[in-house]
Amino acid sequence: MQTITALGIDYLSTLDYIDLTNLCKTNRQFATICTDNTYLRRILYNTNKTIYIPPKFDIALAMKQLDDEVETLFFKNYPSQQQYPRWINKELFTTHMKKVIYCDIYNELNSFITAEIDYTDYSFVIPAEDLFKDNITLELVKPFIAFPFAAYPVLDYGDDYNFRNISLLRDVENTIVLPKHFVDYIKYAILDWDAKGLVNKIDDGLADLLFLKPYTFREYWMEY
Repeated sequence: MQTITALGIDYLSTLDYIDLTNLCKTNRQFATICTDNTYLRRILYNTNKTIYIPPKFDIALAMKQLDDEVETLFFKNYPSQQQYPRWINKELFTTHMKKVIYCDIYNELNSFITAEIDYTDYSFVIPAEDLFKDNITLELVKPFIAFPFAAYPVLDYGDDYNFRNISLLRDVENTIVLPKHFVDYIKYAILDWDAKGLVNKIDDGLADLLFLKPYTFREYWMEY
C-alpha cells in the first residue's frame, strides 16, 4: 500500500467504521487500512485529539472483534436463508443494519458508562476502572433490529416501552458481548479523560472511538 497523505487521512476520517471496512474490501490502495494500527491511530487522532490509546495497543484487533460481534448478531436475526423482497438490495441492507447496531451499541454503552457520572461536577461516583474489569454485555433495542422500516405513524416504536416488550419480539436476538480487548480499548481513553478532568468529553469521544460519524446516526434515525 502506498503511503497515505494527510489529505488521504482527512478523507478516511470522514468514514464510519462500516464504510471504512467496505473500502478496505473493495479498494486495493486502502486494503490494509483496517489492519494497520498506525493509520487507525492517525484517523482517531485526526478526528479527536483528546483520545489517548497506549502506543502498542492493537486498535485494529479491538475494532475487528467488535465488528465480528455485530455481524454475528445481524446474521442471528437475518440468517442466510432469510427471504427478502426483491426490491431490497441485500448488501445495502446489511450495511444499513450494521450501522443501526453500531449506533445502538453506542447508546447502550454510553448509558452504561455515564450512569456512573455525577454531572454536578463531572466525576465518576465509583472508580472508573471498575467499569472495565471484564467483558461488557449490552441489551440492544429489539424493535430497531426486528423492524428496520416501519409506516410513518409508528416511526417512534423504539421509544415505546410496551412495544419493546411485546411477545412477538421474544425470540429476537439483541444481546451483544463486548470482548475484553475492545473494552480495554475504550477504557484507556475514558480513564485518561477522567484523569484530566475531561469526563464531559465522553459522549462525543465514545462515538469517535467507535468510528461513528454524524451521518451514521442520521441513517440510524432515518434522517436522510
